[in-house]
Amino acid sequence: MIRVIIAEDEPLALKRLKKLLSEYSEIEIIGEAENGDAALQLIITQKPDVAFLDINMPGVSVFETLTSLKNPPLIVFQTAYSEHAVNAFQINALDYLLKPIDPDRLAETIKRIQQALKQQLPNEQDTESRIKQDKDAANKETGPAIQSITINTGRDLKVIPLSDIFHIAFEDGITFIYTENERYLSNKYLNYYENKLNDRFFRTSRNDIIHLDKIRTIHPMFNGTYLIELSNGLKINLSRRRARDLRTIMDF
Repeated sequence: MIRVIIAEDEPLALKRLKKLLSEYSEIEIIGEAENGDAALQLIITQKPDVAFLDINMPGVSVFETLTSLKNPPLIVFQTAYSEHAVNAFQINALDYLLKPIDPDRLAETIKRIQQALKQQLPNEQDTESRIKQDKDAANKETGPAIQSITINTGRDLKVIPLSDIFHIAFEDGITFIYTENERYLSNKYLNYYENKLNDRFFRTSRNDIIHLDKIRTIHPMFNGTYLIELSNGLKINLSRRRARDLRTIMDF
């Protein structure tokens, strides 16, 4: 079976696409989303083979997020606006469908999907090996501290000064960089940032790094644990063991 998610904020377009896909016994629709944020979560958690994505959805821009995913699904864009075709293929979309979707045109897309998935199968073990190698390399990453973080947004490179960063988190297999009002995806692992950031950053857990200068309040909890509140209101758990390490840096 080919596992598919659909992200579409137009109910009629969603209904039509589902009906067209239901004609293919090899297609299994495992999730639906009405905005970019929900689509991203489905991609991360469900790990579909293919994602049918409407380009103009509210929430996270697909162009800004897909390029940051380490192992994205095959992407098929659907939209009523043909001017987005160039952008779609710039991020290696498998295909691009204009709405209303023509059944014959969709049939061509399904053939492309089948061919692409067949090509991926022989390389599956190699892909897993490369992912492991990337993780190992991140664990060993050393060198001088970086002065900023650069994020590929899909359109350009966003340079984020370290002073703007509040929190770096590993969530559902993806690293996110949090500033006061924005969230960005990164293709690096937390171990990379832990080794490259300066001493004003502290790792509170396996999944979180915080900027010490952004701490507003440290709330005592139970059994020697704490809840750290950052100045943007974000709250991060601090274990008893990591609290002992933090006390060597901060007096509390």
